[in-house]
Order: sequence, then C-alpha cells, then structure tokens
Amino acid sequence: MEMQYIINRINEGNSTVVVDGAHFNQFNFQELPNSSIIFQENCLKKLVTYIKNTRNYKKEYGCFLYGKVIANNTIYIEDFGIDFASEKINVQPTKENVEELKQKVNLYNTKGRQYDCVVHFHTHPNLESSGYLPKQISDQDLFAYGILQNNFQLSNMGITYYIGCLMSDSSNGIQMSCVYYDNTGENFYLIQDLFYEDSKKQIKKIDFNNFDIVETRRWNFKPFYK
Repeated sequence: MEMQYIINRINEGNSTVVVDGAHFNQFNFQELPNSSIIFQENCLKKLVTYIKNTRNYKKEYGCFLYGKVIANNTIYIEDFGIDFASEKINVQPTKENVEELKQKVNLYNTKGRQYDCVVHFHTHPNLESSGYLPKQISDQDLFAYGILQNNFQLSNMGITYYIGCLMSDSSNGIQMSCVYYDNTGENFYLIQDLFYEDSKKQIKKIDFNNFDIVETRRWNFKPFYK
C-alpha cells in the first residue's frame, strides 16, 4: 500500500472508512524538525501503568492527553483523560471521551490559557507469536490521526497539534513513538525526542531500556539530560 492511499482517504473526510493492515513503520518517517514532547511526570506514570497492564493482560489501553505548545514544535503534556473503552484486545475513544475532551479544552480556555495539543495515546501488547506487529502504528490509526487533525483545525477549538502516540511491548522491550500529520503538506512526521519533567522540574530523556516495568512505584528510570 502507498501512503497516498491513506492521505486520499483522509482528504475525503469520511471518518467511518476502515483501512486494514499495518504497512508503515513510523520509526522510518521523517522527523518533525526541532520537535520534542515533554511529559509531566504524573502523566508519564499514567502511561507506564497502561503498559504494565498491557503486559499483564495482553490488551490495549489508552486515553487522551492534553498539552501546550511551549516553543516551535515543542509540546508540554500536563493532563490526561478517562480511559478509552476496551473492545476485546483493542481500545477506541467513545463519545464520553470526546465530550470530556471538549469540556477540558473549553474549560481550560476560559481560564485565560489554552490547550493547543491533544494526544491520542494507546498501547500495543506483545502478540508477535500470532503475527501481530506491536511496535507499528496501524494504517487505521494513521487514518484516524489525519481525520482528527483536520477536524480540530476546522472546529475552532484552538487545537494546533493532534498527535498519535503508541507505546508497545515487544520482544525488543518497551518502545514509544509519537506521530504528527501535517495536513498542509499532507505528510506524516515522527516526533523522536521524548522527555519528562520530574518533581524537581528537571527535564530528562525517557530511556525505556533502563526502566523496570515490573514495579512502577520505584520509578526506576536512569535518565540523561537533554
């Protein structure tokens, strides 16, 4: 499959379209220039809980995350929403998730500040023995990210970035990737540099190779500074 096929479906604007398969490795996407995402520590802890549950129960978990653009292509994530609904292995946002999203953005904006970034986060379990490719974002996910980026641009909600984020449990360990669809240039980009802000307001690189997933309360990162 060519990427243009997904982009053509995005441009059609029909959100009910189903695009099967996982034909693209997001780690091979061009990197969004000068881009990075910084997760507030409690948000990252939430995501770690999800991947721990994914490993234990072999199913997906997810939620919306909310943040602010603090520099060109640099996003600070500071809040998260309720869990997505589980459908056997997969998860999907429900009307309740979308309504909460609207309420969070609108309430935040009335306080004189603004969420201008929403992240669609979900996990993939390690089911490689059945032919499942946990680290790859599915074609349907890419399609959904593009549709939502377009919709947010047209909704006047002030959302500039709609980002798709996948955390996967694979034979190579825990991997995390964030993808952005530029609906002006009609291209998908990878946001490679992922950080978190600890309780002392220090910004540290997320290094999952040195993370103990078995006991999340120890918060056993061995980070390095940007």
